[in-house]
Amino acid sequence: MRTPRPVPTRLSNLDRSDLGALALALFYAVVFSVLSLLRHAAFETHTFDLGLHHQATWNTLHGRFFQYTLHATDSYDLPILLGDHVNLILLLALPFYRLFEGAGTLLVLQAVVVGSAAFPLFRVAREVTGGAAAALLLVAVYLLNPALHAANLFDFHAIVPAAAFLVWALFRAQAGGTWSLAVAVALALLCQENVALAVVGLGISVFLLGRRRAGVAVAAAGVAWFAFCFYVLLPHFNPGVGSIYVSRYREFGATPGAVIFGLLRDPSRLVSRLLEPGTRDWLFSLFAPFGFVPLLAPQILVLGASELFLNLLSSFPPQRTIDFQYTAILLAAAALAAPWGTRAISRRIGPRLRLDPRVAATIVAGLILACTIGFQIVRWSTLRILADPYRASYRVTDHHRMAPRFLDAVPPGASVSAQDAIVPHLNRPVIWWFPQVRSADVVLLDLSAGIFPASLFPLRGQSPEASYYEYVQRLLAHGAYRIEDAADGWLRLSRARGLPPADAIRPGADGGPPPVLFRAEVQIVEAPVLVPASSRMPLAVEIGNLSEAVFFSRAEAPTAYATGVAAYWIDPATGTGDDRGDRLWLPERVDSGARATIRGEVTAPAEPGLWLLYLDVVTDHVARFSENGSPMASMQVTVTPASAR
Repeated sequence: MRTPRPVPTRLSNLDRSDLGALALALFYAVVFSVLSLLRHAAFETHTFDLGLHHQATWNTLHGRFFQYTLHATDSYDLPILLGDHVNLILLLALPFYRLFEGAGTLLVLQAVVVGSAAFPLFRVAREVTGGAAAALLLVAVYLLNPALHAANLFDFHAIVPAAAFLVWALFRAQAGGTWSLAVAVALALLCQENVALAVVGLGISVFLLGRRRAGVAVAAAGVAWFAFCFYVLLPHFNPGVGSIYVSRYREFGATPGAVIFGLLRDPSRLVSRLLEPGTRDWLFSLFAPFGFVPLLAPQILVLGASELFLNLLSSFPPQRTIDFQYTAILLAAAALAAPWGTRAISRRIGPRLRLDPRVAATIVAGLILACTIGFQIVRWSTLRILADPYRASYRVTDHHRMAPRFLDAVPPGASVSAQDAIVPHLNRPVIWWFPQVRSADVVLLDLSAGIFPASLFPLRGQSPEASYYEYVQRLLAHGAYRIEDAADGWLRLSRARGLPPADAIRPGADGGPPPVLFRAEVQIVEAPVLVPASSRMPLAVEIGNLSEAVFFSRAEAPTAYATGVAAYWIDPATGTGDDRGDRLWLPERVDSGARATIRGEVTAPAEPGLWLLYLDVVTDHVARFSENGSPMASMQVTVTPASAR
């Protein structure tokens, strides 16, 4: 059997196959930088976690060390990011922020670091399998993995580059490096406090690979850093709370030690979690794209053991899916274990089939790549990043291109309250996450976008949509804010000088009685009393705004929250209705106390006879005014046979 060659330690030793790995790494970095930036431009990024990482980095650049205002609720304020996660790795992004201060910088850096792991993974795989072809195929398996794509595209999370640094660390450990191993481990530790536990697993892997002193040193560094973060840094920056994520493990114990002892006393609870359908699907989705080959290398998989248990024991179900960042380190461990699993299989089948070991390894690696692609085709009919909803998330529309009109109009230094998807596009020292308004000078909203987090704070049992609408209307009824600009769903409000902020609209705040929102007078101005069946009937309706709300037009709110009238036909003889789905929307905004006329057409019933036409004022996605005590307008209409035209 061919003796594996030593792993080159200098870039000057690059050969043609190394260049192939570098080309794959560069291709991945470019593609996912572009896709991430497209999602950002299409407002598919979020406050959690791109927005908060961006604000903390931007504030640090401007002398406010890791300050942010985004982890705030009525009962909880966390002013320093390091009280949430120890993401010190963001300090290394500062030189790049000097060139471009936008959140897109973090997205590009993340894609570059993730893509860079292709090179050390190739070197490790080539050393283990003995062949460059097999190694390149295994790199392709990693770069095409749907869990990797999901982790990379779902905003920015420091644990995602941490996984890449761990791949670099194992490579340097296998290559015999000492200082380079220390640098890679340090970079991983700086990413997040729980990465320290993965570093302990890395130390065990290094020890089992034969570098015992290095393994012990790496594991010791992981233990020391975890203790320092958990018992010193987090309590310092989040006094009285420490790690807020401990609450996800309360059912197993109040402290890490209690969790461990609790599981030792009653392991059946862990078994029960493993048997849950969601957990089984998560584990299958993690290992199936690798053909389950990494399971043959437990000495490498131990690197991801801590993340496996953290995700298994968490009460937060998203940690047990491949849709978010939580699987990043497990994925790195599986990718690193795949070469050892490939070698184990090729050594068994090679002699039986009289194949050269490198050829056997290449065949096995090719089959694993087929599993990666086949898994995605079976589940999504294509590569996951080419399927909806990802494919739709790359589309930048005219609506998105209108955003600079509203973002650029915010005065420099103004504090802002903004909707979830808008937050990552702001460079501001003070940003509140709407419906938090607090001291905001400007409120930026997109009535056509997702309403999260308003859905977390429903009002009086209302639907999320109705709650969001009421938050907006409370703000306007409060009087401190006025509409400065509105178009195509975008809405910019400014606080009038000398007036206090609208604290009363905050979730849970005692702002007195809610404003009257669904009260209007509706009158039929023009309408024929005789119309042919199924014809289009012209109609003019006047609406008077008797509420404290602002009635938005369809031009301002094209997909939701516009106000207009709904036409309902009732047969007076039977009491049955014929709702043809007709809606006539306001042509312009109507403020409280103002009036406007709507002109349009409604479809007459298909059956001739005497009908009653009722007109009810509605706010799209929210309410029918008649259900809130507001009267409808009505008239009798005689519908003639269609042939009578």
